[in-house]
Amino acid sequence: MKELENEEQQLLKDASNPLAKVALALLRYGGHDPDLFMQFQSLFSSKIHVSHLNARGVKDLVTDMSLVYENRFDVHNPDQHDLPFAIAQCLFRAGDLSEALQFFERSIADHGPRAEVYLQLSRCYHATGHTNEAVEAAQEALLLEPGSDQAERQLQSLETYRNSLGTCLVGGGPAALEIALPLLVRNPRFILKAVFAFREEEARRIADAVERWHHMQKMYGQDVPSHRNCFTDAHDLESLRPEVMWGSEGLQDLLRRSDIVVCIVDMHHKMHPALLPKLWTAKKHVLSQTPLAYDLATARSLMESYQASAPPGRSLSAWHVLEAARHEDALNAAAASLETVGRAVCISIVTTGLACIGGAGSLPGAPSHVPPQEEMALELMHCLSVVQMVTKDRLMSISCLVGSDAPAGTADEAAGATSDRRTALVGHFKLQPPPPTSANSTGTFVVCRTGSAPGLELTFHCARGALVLTKDSQRSAWVFRVTTDQGGGFGRKSLERSMPLQGDKVSHEAFVKQVQQCSPNTNTIDISVNHALADTAFFESIMQSMRLNGAFMALKYAN
Repeated sequence: MKELENEEQQLLKDASNPLAKVALALLRYGGHDPDLFMQFQSLFSSKIHVSHLNARGVKDLVTDMSLVYENRFDVHNPDQHDLPFAIAQCLFRAGDLSEALQFFERSIADHGPRAEVYLQLSRCYHATGHTNEAVEAAQEALLLEPGSDQAERQLQSLETYRNSLGTCLVGGGPAALEIALPLLVRNPRFILKAVFAFREEEARRIADAVERWHHMQKMYGQDVPSHRNCFTDAHDLESLRPEVMWGSEGLQDLLRRSDIVVCIVDMHHKMHPALLPKLWTAKKHVLSQTPLAYDLATARSLMESYQASAPPGRSLSAWHVLEAARHEDALNAAAASLETVGRAVCISIVTTGLACIGGAGSLPGAPSHVPPQEEMALELMHCLSVVQMVTKDRLMSISCLVGSDAPAGTADEAAGATSDRRTALVGHFKLQPPPPTSANSTGTFVVCRTGSAPGLELTFHCARGALVLTKDSQRSAWVFRVTTDQGGGFGRKSLERSMPLQGDKVSHEAFVKQVQQCSPNTNTIDISVNHALADTAFFESIMQSMRLNGAFMALKYAN
């Protein structure tokens, strides 16, 4: 007997079992008896789902529930059973929101106002995109049950969605798809309404990636805001897919759209001068990637275009440039640990696999439009940002040389070809500390293109020990350890810590705050743009040194 009970419980837990269909069949054979329906209420509430019913099944269920309600006068003790509320919950679970709304309202009409019903009514209104009605229903629930945690949380959520930002994903680089997109999906302040690329194939590939992330969120049971500015249900697959725009016509459509106020741009940096000014003129808030451009002249011209995008007396659109390293608490903690072993005398950087800090590839499955040397230069630029965050020093000079780790005399070398997997960027750099310290630090780096997983390790050799900083991409964490040995690995370990990666999230939060604080008197350039201007100088120096076969490039700073 006990084994049978366990088997029955397992069937109830299994979402794919046909118990709901059996219960529906019994309900029909029973002439849609309300008492029979109330006996199976818990089963209907837990098992009736769109995954078990097709469109015809949902339509039949609505008919069944309507017939049950018509027989409501036959139910025993009607005052003790809120039949329309039970039906509304069943229909809401099945995905027929319009019919569910009607039965929630019938519950209030038949059985009087109750906080629980108004709360469910609010959620149903929200799911259909009627945010104002949802707020009113949640307020009624709070009046009926003052201090209700559920009602207060519902009002807070509705207020967040009411102020959400219509967003377009412009371009499909890894920073957009692997970093920005997951944050967008989880953040109710962004409603991803459209994607844009200059080629149709790329735009549709971006939309497919968005849809996959949305489905992944639904699999984990999380609500997903759709481009209709409401929560989606699993049956509404079309609402999970943003509008796809491409080419010149798509760009003009994007610029005209008043419901899209935020553009997250991850295109090749050479496209920025042609694209970003158009977005600013159309009053779009822009989140782009560092550096601003590939040379300082273009970067300064871009900043001038930004300042000229607003007429006199009008505020500038928000412009934030993403660089995760500048928002990582782990790097500040590493800087504090570095002070315990003294100033860094020599620094080594080893990164493999690329895309470890930033990178500039393209969509998964699509060919990269970024040459290998540019990709390595961008990676080195991001690594130097990490070094400066930890040491608090300024980069003074750098020398870069492109090489190959292929052994001499190999077939590749004989053929005069170098495999991308074996390309490496090597060199050295010099850092200058802030006054009154006068001794400079030196560093070396190796940036490799390998087939292995991305990895980064920085070793800071100091007078009293060493700090080893590693980025663990698999655990999404920074790991740093301090040793008393200058070699960095053979001394007595004095400290080891692990802190999660959160720079991208914090940077997006800073962008949202910047958008919210835009006012008619706001005409200042965000500090992230000035940081990106410095990154442009680093990148230009790296590329120039590479073109001149490792020439020593010095950087000058304004007083």
